[in-house]
Amino acid sequence: MHVICETAADESSNKEVNMSETFFEIDDEKKQLVQVNTWNEEGCTPLQLAVIYLMPWVTALLLDRGATSTNSPSRT
Repeated sequence: MHVICETAADESSNKEVNMSETFFEIDDEKKQLVQVNTWNEEGCTPLQLAVIYLMPWVTALLLDRGATSTNSPSRT
């Protein structure tokens, strides 16, 4: 999900919605659990990236899938 949000933001189109929906549809078909609250190297979750890049449809989709607003992991 991190890659979808970051790639779609660079292209600035509605592609992120289709890519996100397709991603979750494939996961549903394969009965795989998607970890929507994981952090990338910068400490951001997919939900945080969707908000940062102004992707309301992706934000809603992630919230429907159980994403939460969580703090980034502590750095030592």
